[in-house]
Amino acid sequence: MKEYTQEIIDAAYKTKFKFYGVRKDTHKYNVGELAKVSHQLYQDQQIGDFGEELYPVGEGIYSGYYDAGELGGTCAIGFDIEQDEEEDTESIEAALDLVKLYDGRYLTIIGGDYAEEGNDEGECIIEDAEVIGVIEIHKKIILLTASTQPEIWTRKTAGRSCSFCGTPTRNITRPCWSSHTMRISRCRQTASWSWRTERL
Repeated sequence: MKEYTQEIIDAAYKTKFKFYGVRKDTHKYNVGELAKVSHQLYQDQQIGDFGEELYPVGEGIYSGYYDAGELGGTCAIGFDIEQDEEEDTESIEAALDLVKLYDGRYLTIIGGDYAEEGNDEGECIIEDAEVIGVIEIHKKIILLTASTQPEIWTRKTAGRSCSFCGTPTRNITRPCWSSHTMRISRCRQTASWSWRTERL
Protein backbone atom coordinates (compact mmCIF):
# COMPACT_ATOMS: atom_id res chain seq x y z
CA MET A 1 0.00 0.00 0.00
CA LYS A 2 3.03 2.27 0.06
CA GLU A 3 2.18 3.37 -3.48
CA TYR A 4 -0.37 5.72 -1.88
CA THR A 5 2.21 7.57 0.23
CA GLN A 6 2.70 10.51 -2.12
CA GLU A 7 -1.05 11.11 -2.47
CA ILE A 8 -1.34 11.25 1.32
CA ILE A 9 1.59 13.67 1.59
CA ASP A 10 0.05 15.92 -1.08
CA ALA A 11 -3.30 15.98 0.75
CA ALA A 12 -1.72 16.68 4.15
CA TYR A 13 0.58 19.45 2.89
CA LYS A 14 -2.47 21.44 1.78
CA THR A 15 -3.69 21.68 5.38
CA LYS A 16 -2.39 22.77 8.79
CA PHE A 17 -3.88 20.34 11.29
CA LYS A 18 -2.04 19.21 14.39
CA PHE A 19 -3.02 15.56 14.03
CA TYR A 20 -3.39 13.31 11.01
CA GLY A 21 -4.59 9.79 10.45
CA VAL A 22 -5.45 7.27 7.75
CA ARG A 23 -8.25 4.71 7.98
CA LYS A 24 -10.07 2.24 5.75
CA ASP A 25 -13.75 2.72 4.98
CA THR A 26 -16.40 0.92 2.97
CA HIS A 27 -18.17 4.29 2.64
CA LYS A 28 -16.69 6.89 0.29
CA TYR A 29 -16.41 10.32 1.87
CA ASN A 30 -16.07 13.62 0.07
CA VAL A 31 -13.13 15.88 0.85
CA GLY A 32 -14.21 18.56 3.32
CA GLU A 33 -16.75 16.36 5.10
CA LEU A 34 -16.52 15.63 8.79
CA ALA A 35 -15.84 11.94 9.33
CA LYS A 36 -18.35 9.93 11.34
CA VAL A 37 -17.61 9.45 15.01
CA SER A 38 -16.28 5.96 15.75
CA HIS A 39 -17.75 3.55 18.29
CA GLN A 40 -16.12 1.60 21.12
CA LEU A 41 -16.50 -2.05 20.11
CA TYR A 42 -15.86 -5.29 21.97
CA GLN A 43 -15.48 -8.77 20.52
CA ASP A 44 -16.79 -10.28 23.76
CA GLN A 45 -19.75 -9.13 25.80
CA GLN A 46 -18.82 -7.11 28.88
CA ILE A 47 -20.50 -8.18 32.12
CA GLY A 48 -21.55 -5.80 34.91
CA ASP A 49 -21.19 -6.20 38.66
CA PHE A 50 -24.50 -8.05 38.92
CA GLY A 51 -23.98 -10.36 35.96
CA GLU A 52 -25.87 -8.19 33.48
CA GLU A 53 -24.80 -7.79 29.87
CA LEU A 54 -23.64 -4.22 29.38
CA TYR A 55 -23.76 -3.57 25.64
CA PRO A 56 -26.07 -4.42 22.72
CA VAL A 57 -25.00 -6.31 19.63
CA GLY A 58 -23.83 -3.88 16.97
CA GLU A 59 -25.74 -3.26 13.76
CA GLY A 60 -24.64 -2.50 10.21
CA ILE A 61 -20.89 -1.99 10.00
CA TYR A 62 -20.68 -2.81 13.72
CA SER A 63 -22.36 -6.22 13.40
CA GLY A 64 -20.37 -9.02 14.98
CA TYR A 65 -19.28 -6.79 17.88
CA TYR A 66 -20.79 -5.44 21.07
CA ASP A 67 -21.34 -1.70 20.72
CA ALA A 68 -20.46 0.47 23.73
CA GLY A 69 -21.41 3.70 21.97
CA GLU A 70 -19.64 6.67 20.47
CA LEU A 71 -16.04 7.66 21.17
CA GLY A 72 -14.77 11.21 21.31
CA GLY A 73 -13.84 11.30 17.64
CA THR A 74 -12.91 9.25 14.59
CA CYS A 75 -10.44 6.36 14.85
CA ALA A 76 -7.48 6.20 12.47
CA ILE A 77 -3.87 5.11 12.35
CA GLY A 78 -1.94 8.25 13.12
CA PHE A 79 1.02 9.68 11.23
CA ASP A 80 3.17 12.78 11.65
CA ILE A 81 3.46 15.70 9.26
CA GLU A 82 6.55 17.81 9.90
CA GLN A 83 6.88 19.35 6.41
CA ASP A 84 10.00 17.22 5.94
CA GLU A 85 9.21 14.87 3.08
CA GLU A 86 11.70 12.17 4.09
CA GLU A 87 10.46 12.00 7.68
CA ASP A 88 6.82 12.33 6.64
CA THR A 89 7.18 9.51 4.12
CA GLU A 90 8.60 7.21 6.80
CA SER A 91 5.74 8.03 9.19
CA ILE A 92 3.03 7.53 6.55
CA GLU A 93 4.49 4.23 5.34
CA ALA A 94 4.53 2.94 8.92
CA ALA A 95 0.86 3.92 9.24
CA LEU A 96 -0.01 2.18 5.96
CA ASP A 97 1.66 -1.01 7.21
CA LEU A 98 -0.79 -1.00 10.13
CA VAL A 99 -3.93 0.14 8.31
CA LYS A 100 -3.67 -2.68 5.74
CA LEU A 101 -4.82 -5.06 8.48
CA TYR A 102 -8.27 -3.44 8.39
CA ASP A 103 -11.06 -3.96 5.86
CA GLY A 104 -12.38 -1.33 3.47
CA ARG A 105 -12.41 -0.19 -0.12
CA TYR A 106 -11.24 3.37 0.49
CA LEU A 107 -8.33 4.98 2.29
CA THR A 108 -9.68 8.03 4.11
CA ILE A 109 -7.14 10.63 5.23
CA ILE A 110 -8.35 12.79 8.10
CA GLY A 111 -7.00 15.69 10.14
CA GLY A 112 -7.93 17.62 13.26
CA ASP A 113 -6.54 19.77 16.04
CA TYR A 114 -7.39 17.52 19.00
CA ALA A 115 -6.73 13.81 19.42
CA GLU A 116 -6.26 11.08 21.98
CA GLU A 117 -4.59 7.70 21.91
CA GLY A 118 -6.65 4.66 20.88
CA ASN A 119 -6.46 1.02 21.94
CA ASP A 120 -4.97 -0.51 18.78
CA GLU A 121 -1.33 -0.19 17.76
CA GLY A 122 -0.74 3.24 16.23
CA GLU A 123 -4.38 4.24 16.68
CA CYS A 124 -5.51 7.76 17.45
CA ILE A 125 -9.00 9.20 17.93
CA ILE A 126 -9.29 12.58 16.21
CA GLU A 127 -12.01 14.94 17.40
CA ASP A 128 -14.07 16.72 14.70
CA ALA A 129 -11.97 14.95 12.06
CA GLU A 130 -12.12 16.52 8.61
CA VAL A 131 -11.66 14.40 5.50
CA ILE A 132 -8.70 15.80 3.55
CA GLY A 133 -8.27 12.98 1.04
CA VAL A 134 -9.91 9.81 -0.26
CA ILE A 135 -8.11 7.08 -2.22
CA GLU A 136 -9.82 4.08 -3.78
CA ILE A 137 -7.78 0.97 -3.11
CA HIS A 138 -7.04 -1.03 -6.25
CA LYS A 139 -7.21 -4.78 -5.74
CA LYS A 140 -6.59 -7.77 -7.94
CA ILE A 141 -8.12 -11.23 -8.07
CA ILE A 142 -5.34 -13.79 -7.83
CA LEU A 143 -5.75 -17.39 -9.03
CA LEU A 144 -3.74 -19.85 -6.99
CA THR A 145 -3.06 -23.36 -8.25
CA ALA A 146 -1.47 -26.48 -6.80
CA SER A 147 1.54 -26.16 -9.07
CA THR A 148 2.27 -22.49 -8.28
CA GLN A 149 1.26 -21.92 -4.66
CA PRO A 150 0.80 -25.24 -2.79
CA GLU A 151 1.80 -23.74 0.53
CA ILE A 152 -1.41 -21.70 0.86
CA TRP A 153 -3.94 -24.45 0.11
CA THR A 154 -6.68 -24.35 2.72
CA ARG A 155 -9.35 -26.76 3.86
CA LYS A 156 -12.82 -25.77 2.65
CA THR A 157 -14.91 -24.88 5.70
CA ALA A 158 -18.65 -25.62 5.63
CA GLY A 159 -20.69 -22.46 6.04
CA ARG A 160 -17.72 -20.12 5.50
CA SER A 161 -18.77 -17.00 3.61
CA CYS A 162 -17.23 -13.98 1.99
CA SER A 163 -16.89 -11.37 4.74
CA PHE A 164 -17.64 -8.59 2.28
CA CYS A 165 -20.70 -9.76 0.31
CA GLY A 166 -21.90 -12.72 2.40
CA THR A 167 -21.83 -15.30 -0.38
CA PRO A 168 -21.29 -18.81 1.10
CA THR A 169 -18.09 -20.39 -0.22
CA ARG A 170 -19.94 -23.52 -1.21
CA ASN A 171 -22.06 -21.44 -3.61
CA ILE A 172 -19.18 -19.70 -5.33
CA THR A 173 -18.31 -21.37 -8.63
CA ARG A 174 -16.41 -18.43 -10.11
CA PRO A 175 -14.68 -15.31 -8.77
CA CYS A 176 -16.83 -13.01 -6.66
CA TRP A 177 -16.75 -9.85 -8.74
CA SER A 178 -17.84 -7.48 -5.98
CA SER A 179 -15.13 -4.86 -5.56
CA HIS A 180 -12.88 -6.80 -3.24
CA THR A 181 -10.18 -9.41 -3.46
CA MET A 182 -10.80 -13.14 -3.20
CA ARG A 183 -8.27 -15.93 -3.30
CA ILE A 184 -9.02 -19.37 -4.64
CA SER A 185 -7.40 -22.32 -2.93
CA ARG A 186 -7.54 -26.11 -3.15
CA CYS A 187 -8.00 -28.47 -0.22
CA ARG A 188 -5.30 -31.14 -0.03
CA GLN A 189 -7.65 -33.85 1.17
CA THR A 190 -10.86 -33.25 -0.82
CA ALA A 191 -9.34 -31.63 -3.92
CA SER A 192 -12.22 -29.14 -3.84
CA TRP A 193 -11.78 -25.48 -4.63
CA SER A 194 -12.84 -22.70 -2.29
CA TRP A 195 -12.62 -18.92 -2.06
CA ARG A 196 -11.44 -16.72 0.77
CA THR A 197 -10.91 -13.00 1.16
CA GLU A 198 -7.46 -11.51 0.92
CA ARG A 199 -6.55 -8.28 2.71
CA LEU A 200 -4.20 -5.93 0.90
